Amino acid sequence: MKHILLPVEDVRASARTLPFARALAGFEGATTSLLHVLPVMLDQPLAVVEERLGEARATLETVAKQLGLKGVELRQELRMGDPVDEICKTALLSPDPLLIMASHKRGRLESWFKGSVAEAVLRHTTAPVLVIKDSTEPVDPQQTAHFHKILVPVDGSELAGEILPLVEHLALMFGASVVLYFDDRGGGEADDQPPPEVRPQSHLHRYAEQLREKGINVAMDSSTHESPAKGILACAETHSVDLIAMCTHGYSGIVQGIYGSVAHQVLESANCPLLLQRSRLATENLILEDMFVTG
Repeated sequence: MKHILLPVEDVRASARTLPFARALAGFEGATTSLLHVLPVMLDQPLAVVEERLGEARATLETVAKQLGLKGVELRQELRMGDPVDEICKTALLSPDPLLIMASHKRGRLESWFKGSVAEAVLRHTTAPVLVIKDSTEPVDPQQTAHFHKILVPVDGSELAGEILPLVEHLALMFGASVVLYFDDRGGGEADDQPPPEVRPQSHLHRYAEQLREKGINVAMDSSTHESPAKGILACAETHSVDLIAMCTHGYSGIVQGIYGSVAHQVLESANCPLLLQRSRLATENLILEDMFVTG
């Protein structure tokens, strides 16, 4: 992680992301960008535009002071345009980026755009996204977050394992342990199942050994829950994890499309942050889709 990107709505909405940005930037020394996007206001009087710009600059300044990073490059970026385009563009042009975004307690992503922009960012960005769940408990934006145990749902394929380098990095950074989970219920339609050579058991132990070789404590778990999402959530509760890290490659099994039904169900019900990353294949498919739409 060389660049941490925080889309900023307002001071209150940013409060939950700041402890995580502070922790990651502090450990990594990563460049951190606070990004606020205003709509184009060509039809507005100049006085209104200047007022909105002043309010946006004040918001960025307040959030920057709350973040309180020292010895780290902190950028305040104010742009006008389509929020989805600007956020995704910034992430695309940033080296090794990580997006940090907040969500409502019911899982719909909270944003200036009442969910639609953040959800669109999740659909279109190729950068990993750390989604911070909302809570009824008050949060101190001056705190520094810490991950102690990371849950990684896998299906054993090489593509699903692409999130492991990022998980390994975070585990070493925070001294966290890792729980590797796979859905052992079987069944389902034949077309919904990955081929035998990429089933969970094929690579699970190799994943564990890779992490253990780095000095990371690893546990393995499986279940036969009625749905992958319920199995993931039950495992998260059983092991008291404070981060769920998921990858996607397009199968309709446990690690479905990155913001598909499994990830969406986990996001809605999980009581901890969710780290989402596209696999290489999903990223290639996204690029081809965008080329087709714009071509």
